[in-house]
Amino acid sequence: MTKALFLGQFRASINTFANKGVPMSDLMHEINEELRQEKLRTFWKENGAWIIGGILLALVMTAGMGYWRNHQATKEIVASQQLIAAAEAANKEALGALATDTKGAHAGFAGLISAGMYAREGQTQRAIEIYDQVAAMRGLPDTYRDLATLLSASHKLDSGDPADLHKVLDKLAKKSTWRFSALEMQALLYAREGKMKDAVNALTDISANADAPEDMRRRASTLRELYLGAEGTKADAGQ
Repeated sequence: MTKALFLGQFRASINTFANKGVPMSDLMHEINEELRQEKLRTFWKENGAWIIGGILLALVMTAGMGYWRNHQATKEIVASQQLIAAAEAANKEALGALATDTKGAHAGFAGLISAGMYAREGQTQRAIEIYDQVAAMRGLPDTYRDLATLLSASHKLDSGDPADLHKVLDKLAKKSTWRFSALEMQALLYAREGKMKDAVNALTDISANADAPEDMRRRASTLRELYLGAEGTKADAGQ
């Protein structure tokens, strides 16, 4: 489906709902829920290989350096092997044990992977708990701690306190490796609050930034037009 056709059908749907007397807030809630679910699916599709690949590379480097530097080499290598085996087997129990019994990178990586598994199975609250634990871990690179914070926030977009979520996402949008994903979530959160202009501004910050990934810029541009159309329809309905 072309972008123009998609937008045309979206606006037609809005007009249909408006003519039937369906509140715009209900329509936007439905749209935002679909967008949030799609974002969670595409996030792991787009970043999963990089995340897992980075984790495995870090494990190899950690184990390798440890081997040459100190007597902890054997423990490092064994923990790395256990983590890789648990991840490949999708063994949440083993990953949970590693997150509890090991320290530093191994514990953090085990937590990230297991939380992702719980999230995909629909056990959202358990996933949030683990993500929050990873985000609070010491000795873990900020890239992974920020990722845990971002993913935890993503599961709270529907019902979490907007002020708390904005505080978290604002911080990530300013300094994090995941700043563009944080801006995208900001836009969804603003839309949930009915603040369409703020949502459009957040999406503009993505679509107009040459440093943002090209696929994310395209997605932000499309979503921006959808929100602009929704905002225009609300204005027309209020006249």
